[in-house]
Amino acid sequence: MNAVIKDMVGIAPTLHSSAVLVSLKIGIWNTKRKDKKQTEKVKNDAGAQGNVGAYQKNLMPDFRELESITKFGADSRNWCKRETVPWTFDGVNVVSTEKLWNGFDQEMQDRQKQFYDMVELVLIEYAQARQIAQFRLSTMFDVNEYPTIDEVRRKFYFEYSYHPVPQSGDFRVDVSNQGLQFLQEQFEREANKAISEAMVSLWERVKKITETLSNQLRVTDKDKGKLYQSTLDTALDLCNMMKDLNLTGDPKMERMRRDLFSTLNGMDLNDLKKDETARLSVKQEIDDLLSKFDF
Repeated sequence: MNAVIKDMVGIAPTLHSSAVLVSLKIGIWNTKRKDKKQTEKVKNDAGAQGNVGAYQKNLMPDFRELESITKFGADSRNWCKRETVPWTFDGVNVVSTEKLWNGFDQEMQDRQKQFYDMVELVLIEYAQARQIAQFRLSTMFDVNEYPTIDEVRRKFYFEYSYHPVPQSGDFRVDVSNQGLQFLQEQFEREANKAISEAMVSLWERVKKITETLSNQLRVTDKDKGKLYQSTLDTALDLCNMMKDLNLTGDPKMERMRRDLFSTLNGMDLNDLKKDETARLSVKQEIDDLLSKFDF
């Protein structure tokens, strides 16, 4: 990987005009609670002593609307991670401005609206779901553990924001010229480190999907890899994304993107399953890419 990632010094000012930082925060009501009475009962029944574990109950069992929004929140986080590369701060990623205005922001808006529509469904069904919970939990049901409708609403949020990639000269502090130079140099080091790590993360994605393809295309005396359409689709999606996520304009990454796309575009897995020669030929191309870019 070191052979692929070059010195990033001086990249930050360019990145300031071609990318933005995106922060996504999603909150979901956590309905899992420790039940002290049941914990003690389980310990006593087992003859256990000390801090040997805890019994955790779900306040809202079989609440389909809550399960749906929980899955949607996780899917939205994963989508954002797939479409961006990580920055130095937890929960903050980088997206190119071209990608931002060509689908990313609209998708974010659509997901936010869908999220809050799902929140309304949770609130509509809350009273009935609580009755079901009372029946399911029986003696473990404690009405004091259940929030009001307004309190439930406040437990859900889908917030996102965009921020410019900071520039080393943008310091709003009153320091001497020597102090300002020190801060600028420190910023450059941190910014270039963040950019380098973001690009390493992207290269690792490329390496992982390429190695997976190579493994699935294998044909040996002992076994044959199983080809999955989902793997091919993921690789093609990544090829499309690499153009926008290549924040440093790395020519090696662009060559990798073009070569990988050229190899995979139009590939028919059904044909490869029937034609072992064609299959091995594609695998050789994939392996050549892995060797060529010295991962």
